[in-house]
Amino acid sequence: QFSVPHIVINLRRCSHDIVRKRHKGTNDCVVIYTYHFIDVAMTWTEAQQYCRQHYTDLATIHNTEDLDKLTRPSTYWRFMGNDSNSWRWSVTGTTSTSQYQNWASGQPDYNSAVEKCLYMNSGLWFDGNCAVHLYFVSFTGEIFLVFFYDWVITFSSLRHDL
Repeated sequence: QFSVPHIVINLRRCSHDIVRKRHKGTNDCVVIYTYHFIDVAMTWTEAQQYCRQHYTDLATIHNTEDLDKLTRPSTYWRFMGNDSNSWRWSVTGTTSTSQYQNWASGQPDYNSAVEKCLYMNSGLWFDGNCAVHLYFVSFTGEIFLVFFYDWVITFSSLRHDL
């Protein structure tokens, strides 16, 4: 099997304010998904294909708690796709219903329609080019919101649908 350098983070759920998934007959929390930080730079499309071949898909985020766990080591850039009216998730192709948006001042500007993907840094969103090569995060488990990463720059797998 093809193997690349990567870091694995297991995300466990046990909080009283979310749906609990526990091992039968115990109070132990279970891993509901695992993030794989892949240390090979690829375009968004290449990374999506790689993740779907070796894992479930590009990494997904269910809520800000999940995002916090992934960004805690340092400040990352995230790369997400968009169009002017809606977001489409990589995994399902459906329009995003997320209430969370945090565009930086003056963003998105689309720069002559070449900036079709979104970079996120420290929670602020900026539109940018989708063809760059970046490291990324794959996941195994449940499907939520998708993104790429680079230790300095990351991108999310929300994509632009023309």
